[in-house]
Formats: sequence, C-alpha cells, structure tokens
Amino acid sequence: MSYTLPMLIRLGFLILIATRLVILFGYSAYITDVSLYFDQAGKAAMGLKTYTDFFYPYPPLSLALIYFPNLFGASDFWTYRGIFTKELFALDLLVAALMVWGARKQWKWSEQKIFTALCFYSAFGLLQGHLLYDRIDLGISLFVLSMVFLPKHLIAASNFGMLFKIVPPIPAAFFLALQQRGKNFWIRLPALILPSIAVILLIECTTNPGILKYLFEHQQRGIQIESVWATPFMLSHASITTNYGAQHLVDNTVPALYLMLSKYLGWLALGALGLFTLTRAPKKPSQRLLLLTPLMVLIVFLCTQRVLSPQFFIWLIPFLSLACAEFKSPALWGLSFGVYTLTYIGFDIGYWEFVKLSPFFVNAVALRNLLLVALTVWIVRRWIFTLRST
Repeated sequence: MSYTLPMLIRLGFLILIATRLVILFGYSAYITDVSLYFDQAGKAAMGLKTYTDFFYPYPPLSLALIYFPNLFGASDFWTYRGIFTKELFALDLLVAALMVWGARKQWKWSEQKIFTALCFYSAFGLLQGHLLYDRIDLGISLFVLSMVFLPKHLIAASNFGMLFKIVPPIPAAFFLALQQRGKNFWIRLPALILPSIAVILLIECTTNPGILKYLFEHQQRGIQIESVWATPFMLSHASITTNYGAQHLVDNTVPALYLMLSKYLGWLALGALGLFTLTRAPKKPSQRLLLLTPLMVLIVFLCTQRVLSPQFFIWLIPFLSLACAEFKSPALWGLSFGVYTLTYIGFDIGYWEFVKLSPFFVNAVALRNLLLVALTVWIVRRWIFTLRST
C-alpha cells in the first residue's frame, strides 16, 4: 500500500507551512503566556515543585510542553520562546496530519476536498496570529480530534485531555452518547474522568497548597470582556478590572441575575444538548455527525461561557476547516472568516485599545460576538438536522 500524498494535498501542506512560517518569524512576543511558562520552567529547573513552590493554573500533562525547552538549555526568554514556538509548530502540523489522515483514510474524502480543508486550516490559524504558538491550546484540538478519528481510544483521549486542560471530557461525553446510543452510557461515563481525577487527587495529596486551589481559580473569574455576555456592557462603557491575568467586568456593576445566568446557563445548554444526543443517537453515526458533534460542543461552550479568551478559537480550527470543506456554504464561510478576522482585529491589532474602550475596537469585538452567535446557531441547527436524519 502506498502512502504517497497526492500533489494537491502536498500543495495544501506547503500553503499551511508558508502561513506558519509567517507566524514563527513574523510575530514577536505580544501579550504572551510564554513569559509565564518561561518563569515556571526556570523554577522547575532549579528544583522547585509545581503546585507547591509556584503557581501553575493547568493540569500536569501540559507541563510537558512547558518544560520541553529546558531540555535544550533555554536559559533566557528569547531562546525559550524560540524553542517553545517551534514545539507548537510541530504540534500544529501533527493536528493537520491527523485531520488529513482521518479525512482521507476513514472518510474517503477526495484530494480536492482535503486541499480545501487544509486551506481553511491555514487561513484560520494565520488569523490567530500571536495566539497560535504563544499558548498551549493546540493540545485541546489534538485530543478532541483524536476522538473523531480514533474512537476506540475515546476514554484515553478524554483522560489524557483532562490532564492537559479540563475541557476534553465534555465533547468525549457526547461521543460516548453516540457510541452507546443510551445503553450503558451512565455506567461508562465515569471512565471518561475517573482515572484523571485519581491522578489529580494524588497530586493534591502530595503538594501544598495543591493543584485544586489553582484549578478552581478559573471558577472565580467574572465575565471576561471578550465574551458574548460582556458585549452589552462593553458597548455602554463598562467598568473593567484585572483578575487572574485577564480583564473582566466589575461584578457589582452587573445585575445579580445576569451574573448567575452567565455562570450556569451555558452548562445547562450543554446538558440539554447532551440529553438530546442520548435520546436521538443513531445506530451508526454518519461522517457529518462525527464532524459536527465536537464543533457544536466546542462552539456552544465558547458562545455561552462567561470566560472567553481569544485563544479558545484555536480549539475550533480543525473542525471548522473540515466543516467548511464539507458543506461549501457561503453562510458558513462568511461567518467563520468574520469571526476569525474580527478576533484578529480585536486582539492582535488593538487589544489594549479595546480595554480602553476605544469605540472602533469595542464595536469590532461586539460584531465578532454577534457573528459568533450566528455561527453557533448555524452549526447547532445543522447538527440537529443531521442527528435527526441519520
């Protein structure tokens, strides 16, 4: 069996690499998390203990990415960042390779269709700008994409994903619902998280103040100014505070009911969609359903949660790229490019102006959020239609 890639797919990878070289060599550090990673990696190199001697806000598996530059003796920030961004570049190519392999070998897509997906993948990633390689969020894309194309390893992907960042078990639960079709779902559901919880509790028992203190700090955040929930307040010149490294609305300027809804309504929506999946799961999920399910879960999460950082859009890139190649819908294409272009404007070009409530950038992010809501509605409707008709 030959594994030689067709010429058009090779061209797609060349376009992808060209766009990523722009990011690698054309973008310097800008509102970067790498300075935090460098500091933490340096402390670990001195023998200090994570979750005891220094703050780290994520589960332990993500430390592998952060400590990797230490293997090459990265003793200054710019050397560290150079190695870190190239590490993320390799991870980016791995996500793209898995996307192409699954579309070609499992879904039997044509080379033209795969080329289209690679072009969208290249464009959406380029529009993430500084965010793409200065954050660790590509790991989320990899773990969730593996649930689509390596379904036999769903439990492993969910648990390893949870040990990287907390999000992957959410789409994993939807995939389990599709696999089980309601049979033994509740019995198998704990397996998606219990092994990783055991690891986290073990770390909690051997560290002080412990991992849970830092993980639960995310729950203490208010309404982040980039979120859909913040939009009406930003348009009316909201009061802003900095909390846990991000900018949020001042809680006492927001009605209590609105605060409560922003905290819980998104989870209720995902729960309702999960129950709908359980009751409607077909005997054999179609290719389109397997594609739309993680995209639907992730974009509903982004649209309804009150914490929305621009790097979260990295999670969507492989799934949205595949969807754009599959559906060839002008509405889907226009909404997708609108969301990513305006995210680029709101963060890469004018984030600090946005924080200062500059009308142009506030309106740009507000329009982005309006398009995000429209894109979410488009995807959820298409997902419901596909689920019912499969």
